[in-house]
Amino acid sequence: MTKKVPFVVLLIFFLASGIGSVFGQTGDYEDEGWKKRFSSPTYGVALTPLELKYENTGNDYTTETIWVPGVDLRIYNGINVAKRGGFYTGYEVGVQFLFLGQSDIYETSSTTAQLRDLIFGRIFLLSKYGYRIDLGTQAAGFSVGAMFAIGAQMAGGGVDVYDADPAVDDTSYADYSAFGPLLEAGLEGAFRFGRNFRLYGVGGLMVGQGPEWSLDSGASQYIGGEAPPVTINLRAGFALNY
Repeated sequence: MTKKVPFVVLLIFFLASGIGSVFGQTGDYEDEGWKKRFSSPTYGVALTPLELKYENTGNDYTTETIWVPGVDLRIYNGINVAKRGGFYTGYEVGVQFLFLGQSDIYETSSTTAQLRDLIFGRIFLLSKYGYRIDLGTQAAGFSVGAMFAIGAQMAGGGVDVYDADPAVDDTSYADYSAFGPLLEAGLEGAFRFGRNFRLYGVGGLMVGQGPEWSLDSGASQYIGGEAPPVTINLRAGFALNY
């Protein structure tokens, strides 16, 4: 697995630079005060569903869905057609941290179980492509756009499954890890101030492997979790052209 990491990273940078040379803005705009490159940090929240499965008191399996919140932090560097919108491309690095302090208490076939201190973190690198429509004057404007990204992630985390019966007071621990492809699609809206500064918001859907574990503490007690590969994120930030 570790031998694949450098290859994936180099491939993403190659795609980002290649598309940038095709769709990047020409130097003619710079003569009019429009800069073609930009850097853009964004900060926001993330939310992913987590499906729990356990054996209930009727010796049957119950499935429940809970939502795990988190934070999303990124920095994007790219080339765009800033004058009146158009194609833009670049690469984005970021981190996501999903965390759940404790869940509800679930009645299993032999005890009462509760999730505690669930954490899942991912580091990712994306090659990003988008299209933006800019409306307004040189002094100010508004833009809307859509984007698509492809890349790779390294992720991991863990969860405590706590026996909530005071007479037992036992905890089982499960950890998980993931490495693989990552896809994202999203929409953006921005206010432009002058030629080279924007304040904007982004909503996206990220597709990639999330937390997954199973615990089997004997024949009568089972609780496990699996997150569908979709994470919702809402972010805000700014873009500065240079």
